Amino acid sequence: MLQSLLDEEREPVVFTQVCDFTVHYTLSANGSACGGTWTAVRDIPFHWVRESACASTFTYTEFDPCTGNTATHEDALTWPADHGYLPSLPGQRAFNDYVNGQLWHSFTEGQDPPAVERVDISTSSESWPDDYNANWSESSDVDVRLFTGGKALRQSQGLFDLSAGLDYADCLDTTVSDWCANTYWGLFLWLDDPPVAVPSEDIALGGLGNLGPDGHLWTVQSDNIEVIITPHVTSCRSASALAASPVVATGIRGGPPGQQKYHPYITLSTATTNANLDTDTPEVCVGQQVTLTLSGLPAYQEQVGHWILPQKYVNEPWQLKQWVVPPLGNGYWDYYGSVNYRINTDLLTNLTTQCWYVNRPGGTVTAAWNLKLPNGHQISLISRGRMSVVKPSVDRIESSYQTYFHANNGVDISASMDWKIYVRPPPHFSGTAAYAQLIQRDWDFYREGLLGATHVTDSTGGEYWLDNTYPYPETFTAFLSWDDDPEKHADHSDSPGLSGNLCVSVALADKFKTYLQFQPTGSGSIAVTIGRIDWDWSCSATETSGIWTWTLPKHGPTPDWGDDSFPVWEVVYMNHSL
Repeated sequence: MLQSLLDEEREPVVFTQVCDFTVHYTLSANGSACGGTWTAVRDIPFHWVRESACASTFTYTEFDPCTGNTATHEDALTWPADHGYLPSLPGQRAFNDYVNGQLWHSFTEGQDPPAVERVDISTSSESWPDDYNANWSESSDVDVRLFTGGKALRQSQGLFDLSAGLDYADCLDTTVSDWCANTYWGLFLWLDDPPVAVPSEDIALGGLGNLGPDGHLWTVQSDNIEVIITPHVTSCRSASALAASPVVATGIRGGPPGQQKYHPYITLSTATTNANLDTDTPEVCVGQQVTLTLSGLPAYQEQVGHWILPQKYVNEPWQLKQWVVPPLGNGYWDYYGSVNYRINTDLLTNLTTQCWYVNRPGGTVTAAWNLKLPNGHQISLISRGRMSVVKPSVDRIESSYQTYFHANNGVDISASMDWKIYVRPPPHFSGTAAYAQLIQRDWDFYREGLLGATHVTDSTGGEYWLDNTYPYPETFTAFLSWDDDPEKHADHSDSPGLSGNLCVSVALADKFKTYLQFQPTGSGSIAVTIGRIDWDWSCSATETSGIWTWTLPKHGPTPDWGDDSFPVWEVVYMNHSL
């Protein structure tokens, strides 16, 4: 039960927190046929507070000099405490009539919930000696609030379009004898005829600011709070409004403000999921193309903003290029080297942005935006959500590594590297595993011939180049699924070496960086590194009088399962005869 209440999406509502009005007036007439002075006194005190019980007694007392009696009519109204935002519980109304202080008639009846959902704000007092010697004082006020709605457990924001309309209520009924019938609920002052509207730009809602020329005010508020939005007028009445009718006081009247809530939220989509980050925390696999969109916005004139994404991601591919002009024909860009990935912050300023994650764990996604609304108001809003990033796990590596030196009729030097890496994708994901291998080579040897010794070198100049093909070997890819049984493995095999006749000395060194990459199934995905394996071998050998001496050290394979970098190269090394 508690959890369902916490998960419930509560609607926003405009409500009255406090409603007050008081009316007091006295009337008198001298020189009646019976002599003496006729008098009438009306008192209407009303004070209502939401969630509190309310009891108000309205009285009307009249003295008749012809009978010498004082008659009093009393309306005693009571309502129970009502814990909703809008009054819904009926109350009771007791009618009591007194003559000279003695009760002579009484009855009770049910009373509708109090009519407090209105805006009636005024203060006035005056006397009219020429009309029943009228003296009056009145005041009315309200405290209007907005409950912003939302879920109890969600720390989120809503964008509100608030509207209001008020008319001036500043005319007094000039037929004083009608006051007794027309002032029961405290609406003492009348609207102009025809009504004169308060200019919308002169109306403020609480402390949120003034309405725009279209009668609307935009504001961003946190969920599950109460905000004061009592309308009030911030400027003096215009000359044209003053000329519309006689004015005896200053008052305003209208219905409660209107509200429409927009709830900006972030959507996330991949090849395997479509999620609302306001309610979900989706899983994204490394390498999947992730599309993020700020949704739920109203119509706007202009927008500017930016995304703040958790690491570790990239959002733009790039490649080295050079301008080539052939002898005949037009020039063109020639792209070469590895396809690389980086973060381009300019791409984080669109309402929809895309990226690829290269490592865990994910975290909070934030969209911070500024909107210029149709009425010129500008608002800033922030939407947040969470996502998690998962990647394949490497269970183990099984390897075999040997080096060989043969010196029968020339030299034959080689290394043989083989391994199997057991990989399991995260639950409910699948994809292909492949390798990218970079090589740093430095070979140097001498060969004796009929014309003397020949010096032969083969080197990458201290840089790492792509080893022949990508992926490496070109024919290898392994399809892996999270539910493979038995667990599958990604195999790698390589046999670098040198063989030749008439060699008299050899100095060679190879270093390899072999990147294990995983590319999840689905459109737009890319291959990302889930680990790197380093290995190397070298040989230093010299022939003297037919006798060879040599050293043949090797190292590895040494895995780094924390490496998530992309393999980067400019040049491709191709195997060739020496």
